[in-house]
Amino acid sequence: MKQFSTISLRAASLRAAIALAGAMALAACATVTPYGPAVKRGPGYTNQQLEADRFRITFEGNSSTDRATIENYVLYRAAEVTLESGADYFILLDQTTDTQSTFQTSGTTFGGAGFGRRGFFYGGGFGGFGGTTATTRERLRYTIGAIIQVASGDKPADNPAAYDARQLIDNLGPVIVFAEAR
Repeated sequence: MKQFSTISLRAASLRAAIALAGAMALAACATVTPYGPAVKRGPGYTNQQLEADRFRITFEGNSSTDRATIENYVLYRAAEVTLESGADYFILLDQTTDTQSTFQTSGTTFGGAGFGRRGFFYGGGFGGFGGTTATTRERLRYTIGAIIQVASGDKPADNPAAYDARQLIDNLGPVIVFAEAR
């Protein structure tokens, strides 16, 4: 009986070590979505010209990227598109946010030893002991879209939805996590 208990404890320890290693590997992969174009419908930005002076900008993040970061990425991309089109400022005409919620459960199972008895005409016994420790976390993914209108000249001072593209790039640039070194 003692040998059975030692084997069960070793197996439980091995399962716990594997679960811990898996959790550490997942944590290492959980990084903020880097700023860059979307590849194969994955995280990143897309933009589409709608009219001569209007564009749709979208940024999809992963579940490790908070909403404020995605909002900064959309504004930063809007500023880049503005300058690429030869304009000086943009007006944010519309912005939408899509939130996807998923739940992730992780944990370990331990125990599993028990005993029973089987008779000639009687089969019976009872199960052993054990348990599971589990944690469930909600994971949120944000996709933010914006419609912008680009224009040249001085930004209108009376329009709070107007952004100077150069100032925005200068101010947000230090907090943007780029996909590749620039």
